[in-house]
Amino acid sequence: MVKHMKKAFNNQNKRPIAIVALAIVIIAIIFIVFYLHYRSMHVATDDAFVEGKIHIIASKVNGTVKIIHVYDNQFVKKDDLLLEIDPVDYDVKVRETTSAYEAEQAKSSETQDWMFHANRRSR
Repeated sequence: MVKHMKKAFNNQNKRPIAIVALAIVIIAIIFIVFYLHYRSMHVATDDAFVEGKIHIIASKVNGTVKIIHVYDNQFVKKDDLLLEIDPVDYDVKVRETTSAYEAEQAKSSETQDWMFHANRRSR
């Protein structure tokens, strides 16, 4: 009977050990899966070179960017709209230029009238 009790006692002691060992194995498997997934997404090296094509984009006009229509590393095709420039600065410039033009036209008209009257008087 003592042997039978020792055998039962040993079986009871083995069960928690087996459960703990199984939990450790499951945790290790989960850790390995997450680690491998992380490594597949992140490259680590001390001697790395990146090869890529960089295209410099420059505007023909100055201005404040209002809206950007593309995202980082997005492929674009010829004639795709990349961004919009705020038209406020250009509207102000057009109004200034228009008013300067109208002022010069008025001066020109005044000069022509003055010359017409001066020619008439000199005859």
